[in-house]
Amino acid sequence: MEKLHLLLKQLEDIMKEENEELKESLEGQGAEDDLVELVEAYEKQLAKLLRAQRDYYIAEIESQVIKDADSLKALLAYLIANSFQKDEFQEEMEEFHKEFLTSSMTALAAVHMDIIDKDIGFDTLSPRTTKWINSWSKELSELMQLQTHTDIEKILNKGIEEGKSIPDIVKELKDLPAFNRNRARVTAITEILTANSASQFEAYQQSPAVVAKVWKHSGAAAINPRPHHMDYDGTEVPVDEPFIIGGEEAMFPRDPNLSAKERVMCHCAMGPVTDSKILGLTPEEKKKLRDEALESLE
Repeated sequence: MEKLHLLLKQLEDIMKEENEELKESLEGQGAEDDLVELVEAYEKQLAKLLRAQRDYYIAEIESQVIKDADSLKALLAYLIANSFQKDEFQEEMEEFHKEFLTSSMTALAAVHMDIIDKDIGFDTLSPRTTKWINSWSKELSELMQLQTHTDIEKILNKGIEEGKSIPDIVKELKDLPAFNRNRARVTAITEILTANSASQFEAYQQSPAVVAKVWKHSGAAAINPRPHHMDYDGTEVPVDEPFIIGGEEAMFPRDPNLSAKERVMCHCAMGPVTDSKILGLTPEEKKKLRDEALESLE
């Protein structure tokens, strides 16, 4: 369990502003280094996708200026009817996120399975989890796309009301939070923490020794902890039953089933409750039980 607590502590440290001292503190931590690299790689790729999306809309707007479409109402109508439909961000984000979750969760589940019982190695993600990865990747990318389109419409509608010029709109688009690095950072942190919790849940379902899971509140006051998350600390439920967070069901912390107010930037963790008798079985007996559990996770 000490290794798990260290893993979660290092994930919490990711929230701090990056500096050389933090990087030095993470050296030699094994899997923790991999997690930091995952966050950085995710943030970098997402920032690239967001920049490309921003540049796409600026080019679309400027192309209409060349065609004398100087009316903001006409521009908004054009964007909704044409540019929104041709925006490739959603497809690119979905594919990227799917690959990210598959690779990161496979690696993380192996770490968590090893923490539970070194006799049972992790071989593959269950069909149920693969379906979840595909579903959440599609949903997340669609939500992000919708939010960006909504923000662009707000800028145009406000510009219409205030009589702004096309250059004014272009400047506001360049500064739009939907396209900035902070959005990439927040998303990267939330999704790596989600991948960590989802991989824990995967390991718990496959491990014959895990009979329940415990919600663990973690995080300093600086990250504005949610009071009911703190109150839920130590709550234990069977592995296949949901936690109830603020009246919402979640199989693990940051479960996408939760609303954004319960999920985004949540630092809570989860721990296993194990059966000592099953841990005492032979490696062959435990692997047989693991294989049976995996077959049931369709």
